Amino acid sequence: MQTSRLTALIALVAIAVSAASSSSAQAPLRISRLAQPIRFDGIPNEPAWQTATPLPLTGHRPTFGQEPTERSDIRFAYDDTYLYAGGFFFTRDPRSIRTASLTRDQVGAEDAFTLLLDTFDDNENAVAFVTTPAGVRLDYGVTGDGASRNPDWNTFWDVQVARDAAGWSAEIRIPLSSLRYQVRNGEVVMGLIVSRFIAATNELATFPALDPSFANAPDRSSVARDVVFSGIGSRSPVYVTPYLLSGATDAARPPTIGSGRTQDLKSEVGLDVKYGVTGSVTLDLTANTDFAQVEADDEQVNLTRFSLFFPEKRQFFQERSGIFSLGLGGFNDPSLFFHSRRIGLTDGGMPLRIYGGARLVGRSGGWDFGLLDMHTDTGLDGESENLGVFRARRRVFNNQSTLGMMATTRLRTDGQSNISYAIDGRVRLFDNDYLTTQWAHTVDSEGSNDPGDAGMVRVSVDRPGSLTSKGFAYNVGVKWAGARFDPSLGFTPRRDYRNGFVNLRYGIFPGGSFIRSIQPSVAISGFDRNSDHRLQSAFLGGFVNYTTKAGALGWIGVTRNTEDLQQDLRFSADAFVPTGRYTFDAIQAAYSAPGGDRFQFNLNAQVGDFYDGTQWSTTIAPFWTVSEHLDLGINYTIQRFRFGTRGQEFNADLVRVRAQGALNAHLSGTVFVQYNQAARNVAANVRLRYHVSEGQDLWLVYNDRLNTDRGRAAPSLPLSQERALMAKYTYTFRR
Repeated sequence: MQTSRLTALIALVAIAVSAASSSSAQAPLRISRLAQPIRFDGIPNEPAWQTATPLPLTGHRPTFGQEPTERSDIRFAYDDTYLYAGGFFFTRDPRSIRTASLTRDQVGAEDAFTLLLDTFDDNENAVAFVTTPAGVRLDYGVTGDGASRNPDWNTFWDVQVARDAAGWSAEIRIPLSSLRYQVRNGEVVMGLIVSRFIAATNELATFPALDPSFANAPDRSSVARDVVFSGIGSRSPVYVTPYLLSGATDAARPPTIGSGRTQDLKSEVGLDVKYGVTGSVTLDLTANTDFAQVEADDEQVNLTRFSLFFPEKRQFFQERSGIFSLGLGGFNDPSLFFHSRRIGLTDGGMPLRIYGGARLVGRSGGWDFGLLDMHTDTGLDGESENLGVFRARRRVFNNQSTLGMMATTRLRTDGQSNISYAIDGRVRLFDNDYLTTQWAHTVDSEGSNDPGDAGMVRVSVDRPGSLTSKGFAYNVGVKWAGARFDPSLGFTPRRDYRNGFVNLRYGIFPGGSFIRSIQPSVAISGFDRNSDHRLQSAFLGGFVNYTTKAGALGWIGVTRNTEDLQQDLRFSADAFVPTGRYTFDAIQAAYSAPGGDRFQFNLNAQVGDFYDGTQWSTTIAPFWTVSEHLDLGINYTIQRFRFGTRGQEFNADLVRVRAQGALNAHLSGTVFVQYNQAARNVAANVRLRYHVSEGQDLWLVYNDRLNTDRGRAAPSLPLSQERALMAKYTYTFRR
């Protein structure tokens, strides 16, 4: 009854606010259909281009609203098969044009041209296409109205570039079959943002003009200009991608089994199929799925009593991944109702066999929806499980308000099951203020299913902000979760708690100095245990964030943490924190150099107390673009923890070294080596890619994990814990 009353109240408020507010959005821009074919050569100078309307750019940074220092001529058009974006990027001094890489999906300290499309005009999701004077292609997805980027999203598209004494030019060609969109009355409406970045001056200019009061404005589909295409029909493309995999693995036996090693020769075939059911609905099928070519996870050291979070990198789960996104947390709470890494991977990140599955995503009748069903191994002898996800969401009241539902199922062959379902709403109250409500419940074969024990409720109000946003931003909310609330396909590190959080920030753009923005902020969060109503964790932090007109950014702040440990918190065999309540303070500072330089670096430091001891940590992360053929990056984190009263110490250094190179547009490779002092191992991931053509790739992947604790008495450790060498070939048939 209380839930229904709350929902009704939200609806009444939203209707009243929506009726009282008027839209100031510009009328949609009609895009010209090309009357004649163009020569796809990177120079948009054919007569057909002259019929397309030029898109005027406005300075976004370093100073919003300024006239761009360099002239651009950008046009957007289409025909029966492709969307086209063409641009001339004039430069008074061609020697200032910067290029950094030839590697696919790697754009660094270089000039760039970006095209962002909200293909469903849902003000929530978008896809972006980026190119550089070297013709590098980068594509990524955007979810949460600019809240997060997904660099692992890929699709089929082409680009050509050219350079002359006046600057550089580019033509982007995107097959309509590579996009999902909805046709209504013979027309398609999309949101459009185009931008030009000049690395030498760290200047970003955009169409339309994007006010920095909006967080992550260049990625926000809600501030994109609506554009209209006439006469575009629905597309039903089919992509069939079989793969061949061959390789060998060699691993040390676990001590519980005995000494020695196990070797295995592996030869497998698999298949992925992508079918455009309609222009707005896509079906993905997979059989004997393998992700051997996916880059290794970053090593982490867990300094808390909660699980670590690792992002999803596998391509199969990327198409319209935003529809499956349902975050259940606020500040300092990364909870997710569904996290696709729970499929086909152990909690430690080791792959499990995926026998097959299907994924259907799209839009129909005003509803965004997603269906996912996978069948996988469990890692237990003879056991497997079926994993299902359903998501539906639609806009209500206005274009930035949604009401949705979601359910996940986990059914094992041994009879264990977990069924979870949620209802969520996000209502735009004013121009940039939102009310979010969520309710969720789990039904588990092994525990209580009482909503008072296995449920979750969350309510928050926010105005999105970021480190570079202007004006006032906030996020305030409360949450309750029961002891048995456990969506087993989600990421919910805590159990049985109440949570409240406040995050406030105010961005000031002073103008007339080298400082672009100054932003004081404060963040507070607290978690109480439901069982005894005692404080479990608390955080208080005050920060001053800043950005410079040259492109540098950073912050300095002070923090206070409170933790109530119900059991000892162990970091190693020699270092632990005893049960008890602790309050400890620290000072943090960070700095990131301007992104347009060939040599960049990030610094992050923290010093202060740590439970009943002390800590200091420093992260140094230089990145050097040596040439178009080679990038080098190092991330070195030094972490020292001392517990003087017990005479204990714990060192947890992390070193990540990444080298990325490309001989040309076809042959590229990555060497990624990591050292984890706490785990006492070195992990190496080497990937070579020969890109024959779009959709045809040959991968050679080598993984090794080396033990550095060789002097341990019992049981002794081998030098190599596990290694694998794999070759994978994929070929995509398109229709």
